[in-house]
Amino acid sequence: ACLGDDRLAPGNVEHFEVIRAVKAVTHFSVGSHKSRPKQETSVSNLFIAGDWVKGLDHGSKGLSQERAYITGLVAANLICDVLGQGAKATIIDTEEDEAHIALGKWMAKQSRTTGLADILPASPVELFNRY
Repeated sequence: ACLGDDRLAPGNVEHFEVIRAVKAVTHFSVGSHKSRPKQETSVSNLFIAGDWVKGLDHGSKGLSQERAYITGLVAANLICDVLGQGAKATIIDTEEDEAHIALGKWMAKQSRTTGLADILPASPVELFNRY
């Protein structure tokens, strides 16, 4: 839609591939966030999309398919801006966490802050299997 024509319409695509790579997931080490790229680059018409880019003002904060999808939409919108044409994608932000999710996040943060996380098992299943 951004190109203003039907060059990418299904009937005009000559070749495409779906690649399924075993264990192809994003892995990061502690402190690597500062080295992650932003979507906009020093090249005026080059934009990056993926769950690993930083600087996205959206509720999908973790490394996920949803974040990769949103960054793709943002990149497409940036291309529309550069070209000065096309219909921009509507990006809907995430909803606020439901009460039980917000409580769980708060408890996890408190356990890390107080050191409780260091003595608890890594998974809830392990905790329940102990007792």
